[in-house]
Amino acid sequence: MTDMIPLEDNEVKLYLERAIDPETTYSEIMSPANYIPRDGQSEVGPPVGSMILDTGTFSNEGVTIYNYRLRM
Repeated sequence: MTDMIPLEDNEVKLYLERAIDPETTYSEIMSPANYIPRDGQSEVGPPVGSMILDTGTFSNEGVTIYNYRLRM
């Protein structure tokens, strides 16, 4: 059995696409980019070492469902 060596952060690339519903075309949210872990903690943010992939705002106008495709 060989020893497993974890990838370094700069060896991981992410590509993210989003569609409003499954019937629409996906649009690019994040072009191939290196994984950049968070080095600080906020009250409502993700934990240290994680990465925010997409952001947005909520509205009171109906329900919007987003479908994502993530490639690593």
